[in-house]
Amino acid sequence: MYTIAPISELIKNGWIQAADSIKELEQQVCKYLGISSLDETPQLAVNFRCSEYREPEETSRIAWVKRVEYRAKQKTVANFDHKQLSARL
Repeated sequence: MYTIAPISELIKNGWIQAADSIKELEQQVCKYLGISSLDETPQLAVNFRCSEYREPEETSRIAWVKRVEYRAKQKTVANFDHKQLSARL
């Protein structure tokens, strides 16, 4: 489980809760990553751009992308209106 996500960072940031059992922690990690088991690979709708000399740790990138996805789902935005956009330009 610790190879899939930076568990201590997720808990420290309050993105998942500390758990008394491994099973409970596993459930929270799976829910956070949007997977049904730790054997799955999280699906990401992102293309990372990193230097070949300094590439961030994969699990940290996945955790941050999932956090952005979670926060984006909480936002309500108006429908795109081309006429309004043209009027403001």
